[in-house]
Amino acid sequence: MKYLSKREIRYLEQIPGIDLNLVGEEIGRGAQNIVYAYEVEKVIKIPRAATQRDLLSRYVSPIITQSADEMKQDMELCAKYFPDFMVDAQVKKNPKGAEYCIIQPRIPLRELTKERHATSPELSEELAELTSANKRMLKEQGVYLDVMGWDVDRVSKMKPYISNVAISTMSKRKRNLALVDFGVLRKKKGWSFHAMSHRCLLLVQQSNMRRFHGALPSRFSAT
Repeated sequence: MKYLSKREIRYLEQIPGIDLNLVGEEIGRGAQNIVYAYEVEKVIKIPRAATQRDLLSRYVSPIITQSADEMKQDMELCAKYFPDFMVDAQVKKNPKGAEYCIIQPRIPLRELTKERHATSPELSEELAELTSANKRMLKEQGVYLDVMGWDVDRVSKMKPYISNVAISTMSKRKRNLALVDFGVLRKKKGWSFHAMSHRCLLLVQQSNMRRFHGALPSRFSAT
């Protein structure tokens, strides 16, 4: 509990079945979630928008953070389009409110860098398969998997990267690549701030993937 802010403690207290004494140190953060160690070999993800820690959590995270029901729907979509890549996840929700968190197993991961991608045909083929499924999901469902995650520093420096898909070092998994986050961007119509924000973020995602793939053969094209 010592690693949580007072706001985060109040938030998690609203969710049945969460033992605050088993929440460990922070091990990661993105635009959507802050990730803490949980129990022995698990992680717990708290929506960053609920933490109100900084400007990102106040102004950016609310645009892309799903409700608990939307998160469950997104996970079902990902299970349909990326079944072999997904890491198990459980959404725990306050039945009387909007508070929720995500519990996942903590698995050993390495970042999927451009260098590792470019020098490993196996990783390249798997990413090509995942990218193809993402294009198909966008066409059929109007949603696009957030593959890159939102690292403000790397986005601002226009450095191509991927953080929501990583290399698993577990020998029992079917695939080398593991999808650890399930946020999607919706191809919204209209001129509302929310719709325009999603379209802008989608363009950033697709540009990032093109630059990540770089000069690889056309079968690895991201768009």
